[in-house]
Amino acid sequence: MDGLRVRSGDGISLDALSANPSRAQEISPSAAGELLARLAALQSLLLSRFMAGGVQTAAPGSEEDRLLTIPEVAERLSVPRAYAYELARRGELPTVRLGKKYVRVPAVALEKWLTLQELEGRPGSAYSARRRRN
Repeated sequence: MDGLRVRSGDGISLDALSANPSRAQEISPSAAGELLARLAALQSLLLSRFMAGGVQTAAPGSEEDRLLTIPEVAERLSVPRAYAYELARRGELPTVRLGKKYVRVPAVALEKWLTLQELEGRPGSAYSARRRRN
């Protein structure tokens, strides 16, 4: 790998920052904003590349190669079946249709979907603040 050549306006590369995160203190606020904008664009590209990996990465006959039913997905996600079906209907879950009747979720695609959900979420924001009733 060549290294991360993206540099801030102050000349500090992402390589240097990943090797020594404390160097972020050396970056001016405007250069930090510039780097953040570049990282945001890069993150979306990397996420789409990650998701494009497809199911081919699983070895034939392995657990990752399995096609899961919606009830199996609900069990893995620890959510009610109705919610898993709703996610599939809305197109939020990566599904495969087999004929007119059957819908399955590739196990590898479900794992990638979960990873994407974690990456897109903000740490500590799984629950919203409780509203106060008056």
